[in-house]
Amino acid sequence: MKIRSILSFIFTLLIVWSCKNEKDSYYDRPEWLEPAIYQQLQDKGNFNSFLACVDKAGLKSTLSGAGFYTVFAPTDEAFKTFLEEQSLSSISAIDEDLAKDIVSYAMIQNRYSLAELDDYQSVSQELIEPDIAFKRKTTYYKWTYEEDVPEYGVNKVIDVNAVSAKEYTGSNIFYDDNNFKNIPYFTPTFLGSLGLTSYDYNYFYPSVELGEMNVVDAKVTEADLYAENGVIHIVDKVILPLPNIEEKLAENDNYSTFKTILDEYIREYDIASDYFLIRNEQVTGTYEDIFVKGYPSAYFSPNVENYLRYGGGEWYDDQTEGFTMFAPNNAAIEAFFNEKFLKYYESIEQMTTDQIADFINAHLWKNNMWPSKFARYNNLHGEDARFDPESNIEDKALCSNGIFYGTNIVQGSDLYYTVFGDVSLNPEYSNMLNAINTFPIIKTLLKNSSEDINIQLILLTNDQMDATGITYDYGRSEWTITDNNPLGNNALVALERLLNLHLFLNKDVNFEVPGIYKSGMFENGEYVKVAYYRRRFFITSSGNASSYAGPQYLGPIEENATNGQSYSVAEPVLFTTDNVGVQIEKNVANFGLYYQYLYKSATSLNPDNGESMEGYLYNTLTKAISDVKISQNNTILIPNDAAIQQAVADGYLPPITIADFTLAEQQMVYSFVKYHILSGFILEPSSYYHNAVSTQFKTVDGETYVTVVSGDDVMTITDSEARTATVVNTRSNVLANRAIIHQIDTYLRYPKN
Repeated sequence: MKIRSILSFIFTLLIVWSCKNEKDSYYDRPEWLEPAIYQQLQDKGNFNSFLACVDKAGLKSTLSGAGFYTVFAPTDEAFKTFLEEQSLSSISAIDEDLAKDIVSYAMIQNRYSLAELDDYQSVSQELIEPDIAFKRKTTYYKWTYEEDVPEYGVNKVIDVNAVSAKEYTGSNIFYDDNNFKNIPYFTPTFLGSLGLTSYDYNYFYPSVELGEMNVVDAKVTEADLYAENGVIHIVDKVILPLPNIEEKLAENDNYSTFKTILDEYIREYDIASDYFLIRNEQVTGTYEDIFVKGYPSAYFSPNVENYLRYGGGEWYDDQTEGFTMFAPNNAAIEAFFNEKFLKYYESIEQMTTDQIADFINAHLWKNNMWPSKFARYNNLHGEDARFDPESNIEDKALCSNGIFYGTNIVQGSDLYYTVFGDVSLNPEYSNMLNAINTFPIIKTLLKNSSEDINIQLILLTNDQMDATGITYDYGRSEWTITDNNPLGNNALVALERLLNLHLFLNKDVNFEVPGIYKSGMFENGEYVKVAYYRRRFFITSSGNASSYAGPQYLGPIEENATNGQSYSVAEPVLFTTDNVGVQIEKNVANFGLYYQYLYKSATSLNPDNGESMEGYLYNTLTKAISDVKISQNNTILIPNDAAIQQAVADGYLPPITIADFTLAEQQMVYSFVKYHILSGFILEPSSYYHNAVSTQFKTVDGETYVTVVSGDDVMTITDSEARTATVVNTRSNVLANRAIIHQIDTYLRYPKN
């Protein structure tokens, strides 16, 4: 019995030992698994210098343990050259900080084979787009650093890490993002995907031949050495962390003026949130103020390492894109300021923040501006890069977040060389500039330098703008308009109409003094009239007293704009918000009998019930003809007195002498007036036009039409019976609220059936 128990015990032990042994072997390291990155480099024997840096940086355990990294490992030969270039006696002369820089910038987050590195990882599309990537995030980041913060002295600072895809960046930061630097690399397939060539690489590194893959200015000499915790690519040069664009700008005093403008007028510091201050305390053991540094009114903050990750872009967009800064040197800025920018200012301190930001943003692009593709992308102002890559670029560098170019000229921006420059750079027109900036469509038009654009802009001084009663309330950040203003009660609507009255587009208005009387009508969003009288030009519209008592043209502004010419006037060109009847009454000497019919229609009593017919056709209080909307253009045709009398004789109007119009007579007057109103158009004799136009008179079958032919100061209107009336020029072209009034020499017969 005892022997049986002993045998049973031994058998049980054998089973347990066997199970334990099988379990242990299951979790044993597979024989086929390659050693970790650190051990592989150690075994190769030609990476002692790099591994010495790994040790100094405290990253041995990282590269020896679990994880997924891609390492660009420089050989000992590469370090020998590096030490000579840095004037370092030996590898021991590399301190801990430099060692961290070298190793952490050589480590890419995640594992990528050589073939995978130029593939873009689209998160939203959940796919890989081959051959279009040239950057990856490294493990290098700055964290906080010390800087002299204006008004606060030397303090800890952290860079913003978020840029919006919209116009401006704001000082945006996501505190859980360490703003890791990217490392660029180049393959022929990547260059080919963008239509680039080796020229675009050698432009930055002229002495380096482009191979299967170049990392910055180093060549990959051996690739795809797989390790337990990643992959190794061997490079022939030690690569230091690239500066970002802000850091690159600060390296060269030749661009100190541009940097000073950025620092003093665009850069801002904000106290970091408590969340980050506590997080920093956990790392450093000290709770202290930390300032977030950004450039909120710049197109992008040049210190941000992420691309559009947090601003409407993709999570990995920095694999394919970056920012570009063209920084003019000090001499270029001085010449531009003397010639153009500060022509009307004693110093830049007198300019507005918007003016200064516009200048800076003219030199910033949210794209990689490769040297062979300067015209591919536009800046905030819709302009390509107007620099010659061979003659205008004196310094160039690939940065961790994009491209830096140092230039010997300033960007030839449309902000300054179009008619917009005439108003934007002269403080005498600062109110008008503020108004133009309120309407991006108008601003974009004024900056348009296309060959097919010709703009003539009438400039209003600050006093002239103030005289309109439309002013900007800086306290409330909005436009206001004075009470009972003849331009209306909506400041923005009135302001936009006012600007349109002072802008001629492709009208070629000739202000040279002619030998004979000359006048013209010009569509300007609103219609204006240009008249020559007693050797003076007058530019008027519906809100001015008359053609010869309104704004007098004074002369051209001296600037030579690329897209037109600017002019000055004695007072603003104004519009009216009155209904069309006001202008008819003001010109009663020409439109007397016609007006009598309007008035009698409104004041007649309905014989059936004795009620007033006010408003049926015309309202004597509002001066409105029914259904003549001031929200659309209208052409009002008014037959002269003789023509109206003939219409009475022909049975198309009742006699004006009767006491009250019956309903049938009211309908005759209504039909007569409506058939002479052309809605949707302002038609005048100087513009060329030939087409059928609908009238406001309607039959049971629908709309009725007349045919209008105009041009060379002659305008005719033909009715449904082929009867033709001609506009009487000397008693026409009366401008009303979005309307024009013409006298014609005969009446138009409305269809009676």
